[in-house]
Amino acid sequence: GFLIKNDNTLTAKETARMKNFLNEKSGGFVIEPWRQRTADFSCGIYMLPNCETFETYFNILNNSAKGIFRSVMVSGDFSLAVNLLNETEIKLLRNIIELTAEKARKMNYYGYLGIDGYLYKKNGTVLIEPLSEINARSTMAQYAMQLKSKYGKGKYVKFEISRFIAKKIEKYSELEIYLNKNNFNRKDGSGILLCNPLYYMTGNDVMKTGYLNFAVFADSISEIEELSRIISHLETNFSR
Repeated sequence: GFLIKNDNTLTAKETARMKNFLNEKSGGFVIEPWRQRTADFSCGIYMLPNCETFETYFNILNNSAKGIFRSVMVSGDFSLAVNLLNETEIKLLRNIIELTAEKARKMNYYGYLGIDGYLYKKNGTVLIEPLSEINARSTMAQYAMQLKSKYGKGKYVKFEISRFIAKKIEKYSELEIYLNKNNFNRKDGSGILLCNPLYYMTGNDVMKTGYLNFAVFADSISEIEELSRIISHLETNFSR
């Protein structure tokens, strides 16, 4: 539902689209100034039913130029923050987390909270937008955390919404051939794990999955990125 505008005028078609958002689909829309984002991140807060903050997490996101989610890397703690932010920015972010948690307590909210933010460039300087959105729900980062808890034995996991076209893959064994030694290894909890089925059912019809999504498990960021490059390479090969 993205609409990117370079001016403040709307065509008749765009006006109709906005009315559609208001009347039928979401009940509203958000207008934001465009910024040259250089990095995306999120913070997770888990609120216990007694409204105490259980733990906080810092996650590195990757979104498209239009803001569409592509991947998230988690470690299960706040250590990833130093890869993007300086001490002042981390302190600012922790203050925002505390304020958000305090407001959640007053509303008797419990469960997972996701706070999104990003870095952007303005006049040659990289600035921080520490809070662009609050998601009072389970998030993709939480899903990645669950994968890490169940399968991973290393420090990091990265969940990727891949553009790997599945139509040329008929069986899991074929995918294992392409991934070769990079297949997920249950014994050491590392490698590339397929996160969606090759086939699924809609009513009585068996449908073929359009794209394959993956979780990448490793003990270092450099290993995570190397495995991600392998997925990107396969995406290129299978998009032809």
